[in-house]
Amino acid sequence: MRQILSFISIFFLSITVAQAQNLNAFKRILIADNGRIKPLDSFSKTKLLEYSGRSKNHNQWLFETLFFPEISNEKDIFLIENPDLRNALNLDENKKRFSFNELEKASRKLYKLSDQITQEKEEKDFSLLEKQIVNLKSNFNSYLNINNSFLFAIDNPAFTLSARNAQKLNLKEKNSLYKVLEQAGLLSAAIENLDIKKNDFHEAEAELMGLSLTLYKWIENFRIYDENFNTEAKFSIIPSKKTWLSTWETIYMPNNEEKAYLWHLNQIYENRDNNSFNEKIKTFNQKVLKQVNYKKIQIELEILYNQLNPFKLAVIFFFLALCLLLRSTQLSYLLCLSAFAIEMLAIIARIIIMQRPPVSNLYETFIFIAAAVTLLGLIIYKIEKNKIGLFLAAFSGFVLTLISFKFASQGDSMQALIAVLNSNFWLSTHVICISLGYAGIFAAGVVAHVYIIQKLNTKKVGNLKSYILGLLGFGLILSFLGTLLGGIWADQSWGRFWGWDPKENGALLIVLWTALIFHAKISGQIKDNGLALLTVFGTVIVMLSWLGVNLLGVGLHSYGFTKELFLALLSFSIAEIVFIAYTAFKLRKIN
Repeated sequence: MRQILSFISIFFLSITVAQAQNLNAFKRILIADNGRIKPLDSFSKTKLLEYSGRSKNHNQWLFETLFFPEISNEKDIFLIENPDLRNALNLDENKKRFSFNELEKASRKLYKLSDQITQEKEEKDFSLLEKQIVNLKSNFNSYLNINNSFLFAIDNPAFTLSARNAQKLNLKEKNSLYKVLEQAGLLSAAIENLDIKKNDFHEAEAELMGLSLTLYKWIENFRIYDENFNTEAKFSIIPSKKTWLSTWETIYMPNNEEKAYLWHLNQIYENRDNNSFNEKIKTFNQKVLKQVNYKKIQIELEILYNQLNPFKLAVIFFFLALCLLLRSTQLSYLLCLSAFAIEMLAIIARIIIMQRPPVSNLYETFIFIAAAVTLLGLIIYKIEKNKIGLFLAAFSGFVLTLISFKFASQGDSMQALIAVLNSNFWLSTHVICISLGYAGIFAAGVVAHVYIIQKLNTKKVGNLKSYILGLLGFGLILSFLGTLLGGIWADQSWGRFWGWDPKENGALLIVLWTALIFHAKISGQIKDNGLALLTVFGTVIVMLSWLGVNLLGVGLHSYGFTKELFLALLSFSIAEIVFIAYTAFKLRKIN
């Protein structure tokens, strides 16, 4: 009966809170997370996705977690799909998502299992279950940090005072840590006036001494908590001259500039359930923006980007264009053009938000190359009026953008730059050129597939050979230029032009393979069928250079490794080799 009543009270409180608050200002609060500044709108979306595998109502969830934890702690947000992990933690076998309160009961065992794994093994040697255990512990700690961020503003029985002392210290009878900290000067003066030589303190005097000791103990506990638990994922909402701080750090640090932000945050907390909430947040946001190098347009663009989810919209347009290609060429063209425009606007928005060129991680390479191949296809269609251009644009845009979602689901897609890429100039030259080289050779590979399939079925291939050669030439020039620029960058950064790094070898392999195709074609060693078959294998080489070198775990360009990526790349490579072998045999029989 108690559980039913508790559920009913939480349910109605949740509805009341949701109706009472407009979160427009709240989601615009800036936070430093994973090396970059972002609005809470992005932070909450990423975090809820990490915890739950979904992000619906993410701002409402974060608002409740910060200001009404009694609501949030009862909601099932921690996704545990592996039944072995549920059994290991003695959780309900019939559920997949669990609340913080449920997980807290199993936290002792979770910490024990996670610590045992990390002490005995390197991360690369973790099994799937072990990865899930360590990740769940990290998510639990992360949630705990968010959940406790406003602990300083919550009235606590430890700071209860008699009416006499409350009046003396200009406090209420029930107080928060922050309120007592505000009056620390009065408390210190009151204690100095006590005659400590007396052995018979009055109750009120003893209360003041106890309050002073409690305050010291709480501040020390904040420091210990921050050192032990807050290192993995700090809720860093307070800017300082050197870095961003969590409320916990600000409590025990002596700097008064950062403590001024606590006053604003305390005001926000105290007005969390009334009409002044948004005004208090706007005042806080204005103060933050004055101190940090971040523009309001970046906040607005990122929130709009999150709301529109433009690449999902582009995927829908690409799919429709692909479906309508045989029935209405003009409509398919308009849909492809719309999808390309959406992707380009989204890429431009990301450039403005991140204040850097568009390609710096695996996710961004997929969306950029998807847009580049789409543009190549649209140019072919517009110049040649050939449907192959539309097929290239719609198919490549759909597939590459769809694959990018896998990398976006792993966390924030607008990641801070890793050290090896921290140069806007070289990102704008070397990385863009290499990515366009990938795009050209990938596009040639798609057309080569079409050539082979049409040759086997209808024997009519039209002008496809010319498209393959043109796209290969585009890819070769950009790949060679990108590789050359990469060597210059390496010379400036590491003092050597070439170091046989796996990524460098992959880029060289693309250039050599593409050059080999041209030499073989010009010298008459291969004809049109051989050109198509070698170009198809070129897509395998591009993928190995693009993604495969990350799987080696060595070299200066190794990042983004996952077991799933390895299996996907292996499957793709095997499928392409089988396709080449089978179709080569068939084509030979035709000839």
